[in-house]
Amino acid sequence: MSERGLIVFVKYPRAGEVKTRLGVSVGLDKAAAIYRELAECAFCAAEALHEEGVHVCIFYAPPADPSAYAAWIAQPFELFPQRGDTLGERMQHAFETLFATTIRRAVIIGTDVPDLTVPILRQAFDALDRDDIILGPSSDGGYYLLGMNAPVKNVFTGIDWSSAAVLRQTVERIASLGLSASLLETLADIDTAEDYHAFLQRRRLSQQR
Repeated sequence: MSERGLIVFVKYPRAGEVKTRLGVSVGLDKAAAIYRELAECAFCAAEALHEEGVHVCIFYAPPADPSAYAAWIAQPFELFPQRGDTLGERMQHAFETLFATTIRRAVIIGTDVPDLTVPILRQAFDALDRDDIILGPSSDGGYYLLGMNAPVKNVFTGIDWSSAAVLRQTVERIASLGLSASLLETLADIDTAEDYHAFLQRRRLSQQR
């Protein structure tokens, strides 16, 4: 069994249940299609790590049937339902699930940061050889990635989720627990039409190089 585990948090791409802020501008059906595209970028990165020996686990948001996720993702990843009332509780449960196995380095990501690449994910796992926790800051004040090299309690308590203070509060919380942490490069997540168009422009420019 691998000692490295990648956790991917995902929702089923159903109109009206994903990317609703984006849907205000582009319509709920289009927003769901964009979310599907973003999630599949994350699945491609996860597949590349899986081929390198990383154990990939998809933690899906109920109430969608797990068979629907399995048919959509179509990869040999383990599927688990998310459990908990807050994002922090759900992430804590996911980490505890992996650390109850042979996993000794665990990284969690979402599915709305298409600029997250395989090299950045490798960098995150490497950072856990020297730091207790690794964070990938997002441009909205949150983070797109968090990794641990051991199970830690209380990292996710006292955080104002869905606010611009998430990263700062998490870093302060880590320090209060006497743990070491480092940061990856800042990336943009996709929440609005402006975010999505900026991503498309970055992708066009990268393809022209």
